[in-house]
Amino acid sequence: MVAVCMALYMVSLGLSAGLMGVFAHEVLDELGYVHGLESDVMVAGAVACAYACVQLLYMAVVRLLKPTRSPGPLFAETLSHLAALAFIPYLMDMAVKWPHPVLYKVEPLVYLAGFGAVHAFFKLASFYAAIRGKPCGRFWALGWLVASMLCAATGYWAVIQWLGVSRAVQPQAAGAEHHYRVGGQYAAARAVPEGAVVAYGLSDYPDPCLTLRWANVPDPGAEVEPLERIHVSITIEGEETRKRSFALTLNPDSWRGLQISAASMPPKARRCSILWQKQEPPAWHRLLEPLGLSPIAASNAQVLLSGPFEHEGRGASGEPSFVVIVAEGLGAAHVSGFGYERATTPALDGLAAHAMVYPEAYTPAPEAEAACMSLLTGVTPLTHGYLGSSHGPLGEDRETLAEVLQAERYATAAFTEGEATGEGDLVFGSGFERGFEVFDASYRAAASDPDGPTGSASTLERVSQWIDDHADSKFLVFVRLRELREPRWEERYAPGFAPDEGEPTPRDVYDSAVAYLDGELGALIDHIRSGPAGHHVCLVVTSAYGLDFSAGRDALPVVGLTEDSLRVPLILYGPQLRRTGRQPHRVSLEDVAATLFSLAHTGVGYVIDGRSLVENPQPKDPISMFGSPLALSLRSDQWRYSWQSGWRPFAEEPTDPAGDVELYDVKQAEKQGYKRDAMRARHDLVAQYRARLKTYLKRHRTGVVR
Repeated sequence: MVAVCMALYMVSLGLSAGLMGVFAHEVLDELGYVHGLESDVMVAGAVACAYACVQLLYMAVVRLLKPTRSPGPLFAETLSHLAALAFIPYLMDMAVKWPHPVLYKVEPLVYLAGFGAVHAFFKLASFYAAIRGKPCGRFWALGWLVASMLCAATGYWAVIQWLGVSRAVQPQAAGAEHHYRVGGQYAAARAVPEGAVVAYGLSDYPDPCLTLRWANVPDPGAEVEPLERIHVSITIEGEETRKRSFALTLNPDSWRGLQISAASMPPKARRCSILWQKQEPPAWHRLLEPLGLSPIAASNAQVLLSGPFEHEGRGASGEPSFVVIVAEGLGAAHVSGFGYERATTPALDGLAAHAMVYPEAYTPAPEAEAACMSLLTGVTPLTHGYLGSSHGPLGEDRETLAEVLQAERYATAAFTEGEATGEGDLVFGSGFERGFEVFDASYRAAASDPDGPTGSASTLERVSQWIDDHADSKFLVFVRLRELREPRWEERYAPGFAPDEGEPTPRDVYDSAVAYLDGELGALIDHIRSGPAGHHVCLVVTSAYGLDFSAGRDALPVVGLTEDSLRVPLILYGPQLRRTGRQPHRVSLEDVAATLFSLAHTGVGYVIDGRSLVENPQPKDPISMFGSPLALSLRSDQWRYSWQSGWRPFAEEPTDPAGDVELYDVKQAEKQGYKRDAMRARHDLVAQYRARLKTYLKRHRTGVVR
């Protein structure tokens, strides 16, 4: 009788182990953990061996505790194994009408629970039979234990083979990053297939934040549908391991940001692993994560991943975030807070009431590229290489403000409107993208939504959204607005300063555009100041140059080496800046980079032309340049002197004769006009200023690094 029961036990054990292995294989295969014939065999074999190991180990324990020669325990164990027949309906894809919809989602668990209940009942019966059976020696327990160890060894070998096969076929992310354009935004990213695990090492620093950006692959092909939603899992290892899961909606026209705040980071974080899937994985997937397994997606879907970038929380060091706004074409002469007769800039005037204001700020060149690169580097156009028809590049031994702050773990973004015309200044590839994680040069002249914003209002809306997405970390945002570059009447300017009758003059149109842009800037400023990052943001508002309307009421504006073109507003507002009102010093745009370096407690390893405006600034005579041959202009306390150098920008030798252009008293010119030239009466000043400009040109014209 015992021999018969033993035979039945062995047959039932083999049958139930096989059914358990096939059941586990089907479940794991459906979830994407099995790939290929070898993996099929190893998964089923590993689970079958594990099941048999547990059953044999149980018998060994029972034989040690209550050894018996009775056939009852073997018979009860045979019945417990037959409980595996409950898996047959699932394996045969038999449709079962479950009483609740939730049961369809967890159908494998229902079958497993049914098997477990029957199996546990007969397990108790076998133990009871062992207790009540006739006792015998414990020697045979050794046989059961040896059989269990053999099954364990075989199962372990099968698991190792399965893991090896699974990792070999696991999809891999692209090795190198490339710049991709999504909507109008460029970012360095790599294509990541569904199911690929991307691992990164992390640095140890105070208040760490992680920023990732996601997007669909542009033009993936007709056979690949863009994804609207993905599920992202991020595992961060440190003194403890933390896992976060996110459901992200991908934006069709911009990168979708995802930030892991310092509160979510484990102490001493050293590594993170990133995985995305189209469908949200079940919670029990975490049981396989210690094995280094992730589902192998059957799709060929890919998304772009930019990052992760290691940023520093805004409260870690007390250093502020920065928003730098350059309103191209906004001259200081048309700012109402600086004495202009029209109320063109009430929002900027309100900001200036709580800020450091520089009415005597000057651009190094009345050109967008030249002025903006000087602002971002702190050096003259003759050093950075952007002037006139020369478009850089900036030397590799030079750094932009964005590059320096990015190295200090700032999140960085630029919105330049460089694609507004075919001229292509401040566009991707021009060198202005250096140091910016996101670079947006797009300009939306017409909104896709009839009620949506257009022009610079659309740009400022994207800026506002970006700031909100990065409010937990330190950031730098650079914004160039072209609304005032060549103002034409737009309905959005109404009523503006247009006359009740007749056509508005160019000056009317310009002032109306200034008032409109001021309103949009005011909305952004209010949003920043009232937002979560408001107490940590330093705002810089300035311009690349102004438009000169001094030729007459109905004349078109000009841009050149005139006071109205070169004098621009400069407003510094921030938590570390005292409300000191108007500053009497003459300053230049090169000073902006030096000032922000000072506020961020960082800098560059070489001498720059700018100086910090918050560290005892000294008076200076700003020098501006324009044209080819290169004309230079020097602005002192009372005088403006212009000189034609005869040099082409960055040329080795002069190509044209040099000569004086004009010298006029700025303070008198504000009352009497700029047509009165004082060169004949002040030869001493002309000679002095000419010598200074020659020295300046000689010192800087060879400073460009090619």
